[in-house]
Amino acid sequence: MPLRFLKTIFAEASSDTASQAKAVKTELEAIEKAIQMEDKSYDLYNQRFTQAVKGAEKDFYEKIAGEERGHKLILLDYYEYMKDPGGWYVKAEHPSLDG
Repeated sequence: MPLRFLKTIFAEASSDTASQAKAVKTELEAIEKAIQMEDKSYDLYNQRFTQAVKGAEKDFYEKIAGEERGHKLILLDYYEYMKDPGGWYVKAEHPSLDG
């Protein structure tokens, strides 16, 4: 195998890795932004819950705020997975290390 061929393979692999790193950084930033949006939504619905007078209205805003909190938890889990898939798997699956 000519040396030129190996240099080409490594150059292609390096450029692929660099583009993946940019994609991951961009995706992590998008997840961070989504988490911030969920926090704002939660705060809004929680504020409306505290201001509500009628029981049905309070129940509605409480349930919607809970949904927003659930969305945030899902996004936090996804963020953790994107940053460290191996670590996420160990935490999520609790595998036994007793071979």
